[in-house]
Amino acid sequence: MLFLPNAIHAGDYQKTAELVLRYYDKTYAFGLGKREESRVFRLRINDLLSSDIVSAQVLEFARQKGLTWKLSN
Repeated sequence: MLFLPNAIHAGDYQKTAELVLRYYDKTYAFGLGKREESRVFRLRINDLLSSDIVSAQVLEFARQKGLTWKLSN
């Protein structure tokens, strides 16, 4: 098994990304577990390959949850 520094030095960027994301996912899940459930919002994304669809879904979700605000000049 390659460790992160070894993967980087070997130029194995796919393995590097996998290792970083695995660490990030564990850290993120740990942080979520420490939050009040009422402050955690869950959104199921329909199409991760389309940034336009993802952004529209996130904005609509935020509007439905009352999480949007107006920006002033």
